[in-house]
Amino acid sequence: MRTGEAMSNSICPPGLGSRGLRLGLCEPLQAACGSAGAGAAAAGVAATVLGNPLEVLKVRLQATGTSKGNAGHVGAWQVLRSLLAAEGPRALLRGFGWAASRSALLTASQVVPYAHAKSALQSVVPEGAALHVAASLAAGVVTTTVTAPVDVLKTQAMSAEGGQQSIGALLRAEGPFVFFKGWLANYVRLGPQTLFIFVFYEQARGALERLRS
Repeated sequence: MRTGEAMSNSICPPGLGSRGLRLGLCEPLQAACGSAGAGAAAAGVAATVLGNPLEVLKVRLQATGTSKGNAGHVGAWQVLRSLLAAEGPRALLRGFGWAASRSALLTASQVVPYAHAKSALQSVVPEGAALHVAASLAAGVVTTTVTAPVDVLKTQAMSAEGGQQSIGALLRAEGPFVFFKGWLANYVRLGPQTLFIFVFYEQARGALERLRS
């Protein structure tokens, strides 16, 4: 059985869908960096390079449909052409810094807290599904809390058509809790996502170890 420290240095579950690149790059970059946290963060940044244009397009598509009241009639290509004509190719990099920060924090705050939570809980919860679920839910709380402020700023940056409102202006207008808007909704999304990723990882790893033995 791996120790918590060993898991922290190597655990990086396979991702599905849009998360595949971010999590797929994680373990190789952890090995290259020699650090679980740094490697996971680097994987998040690398994935953002390819994912940011699509994220900008998704946010603009949602904003355009909502503002015009015809979300079902506004196509992605139409929004993309309008965006490029009005703001140029650089518009697809809008919010990249916040998106890269969020992706780095998301990856690191899933992988490392899960490993530490699992290690800490092993003294009271035996190895198995219950341990994996408990550690995943704990990691989901950390992930949601760590990424919430950056998520708010990233969404604002990507949806803004003029100048982005400064952090100071947001604090003055709405107070510090503005950065945790939608925390519960985000946990409802990230909690099960984190649980599914790590339970799937543990089951796949266990099956592979049984085959090898």
